[in-house]
Amino acid sequence: MGGPTRDQGSADHTVFAPHAGSPDGASPGTGQPWLRLDDGSRIDLGTAVVLGREPVAPPDVPTATPHAVVDPTMRLSKTHVAMGRNPDGVWVLDLYSTNGVRVAHPGADVTAVTPGQSTPVPVGSRIEFGGRSLEVCDG
Repeated sequence: MGGPTRDQGSADHTVFAPHAGSPDGASPGTGQPWLRLDDGSRIDLGTAVVLGREPVAPPDVPTATPHAVVDPTMRLSKTHVAMGRNPDGVWVLDLYSTNGVRVAHPGADVTAVTPGQSTPVPVGSRIEFGGRSLEVCDG
């Protein structure tokens, strides 16, 4: 898909870790999905977002809003994952990150997201990316 998103040729690089087993706003009370990070912070899905240590909107989702996520373990890529909404619901896109993206669907096993492939995720799903996670919530 788009250009390279891996951290290359930089002293600030992602540390590899082994795997462990856009349209409307997203406000509480509206029934619109939003994201709750593992530190309790909230990201609305009024537009697509891209998460990472120093994210930039990728060519695949050029209008995505970057949201920097703190990761002292350095397992999170600079531009790791994009998420957004379409008429069918919420989607997640692994931006060819070093440590991947996994989805824990409600009541199901954790599955890896195929890099570069938009994957639908229902409300209640947990997304694991690098050393962090978030939950897809319904307003």
